[in-house]
Amino acid sequence: MSSDSPARKKLKERAWTIFFTLAITLVFGATVSALHVATQERVAQNEKLFLQRALRQAAGLPKLPDAGLPEWFANSVTVDAGALRPRYTVRLEEDGKPVLVVERSGAGLWGTIRLAVGIAADDDGISKLTGIAVLEQGETPGLGARIDEPWYAEQMRGKHGTLKRMPEGTRSERPDEIDGITGATITAVAVQEILNRVLAEQDSADAEQRRAD
Repeated sequence: MSSDSPARKKLKERAWTIFFTLAITLVFGATVSALHVATQERVAQNEKLFLQRALRQAAGLPKLPDAGLPEWFANSVTVDAGALRPRYTVRLEEDGKPVLVVERSGAGLWGTIRLAVGIAADDDGISKLTGIAVLEQGETPGLGARIDEPWYAEQMRGKHGTLKRMPEGTRSERPDEIDGITGATITAVAVQEILNRVLAEQDSADAEQRRAD
C-alpha cells in the first residue's frame, strides 16, 4: 500500500488545522453566548438597582438596603414617560412632598459625565438642589473621578442660583458657591455647567407657572 504523497499529506494537515480552529471557535462562541444569556437578567437587575440608588441619593434620601429598593421605587417614584430626557418624581416619606430628579449630561475631560440631579422648592418657593448622583463618568482616577466621592455630592444640597466654583476645601455656606476639585478643572466645570443648566431650566419653569397662575 503506497503512502500519501507529500502534497496530499500537506492538504490533510491544512484541513485538520481548519477543522480544529472552527471547532475551538464554535466551542468558545457557544460558551460566551451561554454566559451572556445566563447573566443578562442579573445585569439588567443590577442596572435597575444602580439607578434606584442614584435616585434616592439625588432626592436627598438616606441609603436603603438593595432588597428594599424595588418596593420603594414602585411606591414612591413616578417616571415621566412623555419626557424627552429621563425625568422622575420622587415622593418623600416624611411629608409626601415631591422632588424632581432629572438626568443631564455634559462633556468631561475624557468623555460624557451623566448626572442624576434632584431639585425641589423650599417653603419660600425657591427651587434648590436636593442632591446629585453620578450615573456615568470616565474621568482621571484620583482627579476628576473624585466627583464620585460623598463629600462632593453632599455639598450640593440646598444650593441654588447661578453656581460659582470655589477652591477645594472652601466649604462655602453661600447658596451659590460650591467647591471644585484641585487638578480637575475641566471635570468640575462640566458638573457646574450641568447643575446651572438644571437650575436655570427649573427657574424658567417656575416663572412660567407663576404667570399661568
